[in-house]
Amino acid sequence: MGQLHHLHIDHQAASEQKSMVFPEKCGECHKNQLEEFQKGRHSIGFDRMRIQGEYLGIPQEIRAAFCERCHSIQKRCNSCHTSHRFSLNEAKDPDACGVCHLGPDHPHKEMYETSLHGTIYKLTQNPIGHLAA
Repeated sequence: MGQLHHLHIDHQAASEQKSMVFPEKCGECHKNQLEEFQKGRHSIGFDRMRIQGEYLGIPQEIRAAFCERCHSIQKRCNSCHTSHRFSLNEAKDPDACGVCHLGPDHPHKEMYETSLHGTIYKLTQNPIGHLAA
């Protein structure tokens, strides 16, 4: 336990303050998970947002409250799943995606909920149930 505590000293401090733990810190112990994360679009979400002309035209207070709240996913590993669980089912749960992918500027949650797949999920609570035979 002493060694585990030593490895997570930054994680523990961040957890107490409810702040982010950067993916590189997680990758010190969770190399495979970091490599998988870096292959996906979420790993570039913040950088891509910052180069958009629309973003640059929004007042900083609004950017921080709305844009950066979700696009900071690039800087944290526990946006789509609970820390240390690395649960594929948890990350694929439509409710996890809907935390960020909703609203008039990107209505993915609303589109999903009214789709056939969303309807099946509502009935079965299985986010991948529509793939089952």
